[in-house]
Amino acid sequence: MVLLILIVMLALECWCIFLVGELLESLGLAIWIAVATTFIGTTILARARASLQPEVLGAKLASSAGDPTKAMIAAVGPFVGGTLIVFPGFITDVIGLLVLFPPTRGLLSSVLKKLVLSALKKQLEHRMAGQGFNPEDLKRAFGQAAGAPPSGAPRPGATGYGRDQVKDADFEVID
Repeated sequence: MVLLILIVMLALECWCIFLVGELLESLGLAIWIAVATTFIGTTILARARASLQPEVLGAKLASSAGDPTKAMIAAVGPFVGGTLIVFPGFITDVIGLLVLFPPTRGLLSSVLKKLVLSALKKQLEHRMAGQGFNPEDLKRAFGQAAGAPPSGAPRPGATGYGRDQVKDADFEVID
């Protein structure tokens, strides 16, 4: 799957270089621009790498009042942006520039958080369904408002869960 994504990305980058070459009326100039951005990306990457040193990163996380994920994204963002700019091509360069600028980095990080949480939720549903839990019960539980007990949750003081078997955290039946 990763190989397929890399092949498709390479094809899109080549197509974009040809389009820019037609726009500039010089394919050679478009190729040189794509190569030049690689060198710019290496300088950005070298500067960003210094901010990822453990002592520097620890100081940033310690000094951040409030949410430490913002400090982590501020430290990792330039590294990811520089890495994307290092790859020759215009699509990765544009994405890398969007990651470098703080306003768009915040927008991209919120979108990325939602995608990661959605993927984790699907994985959890899949694994729990494989252990005998009903996926519809899980979807109702995830759909509940924060603080409200899920529809299948026991009432306070009630014994048992209404099932014949009780499972522990490792999903093994407890006798």
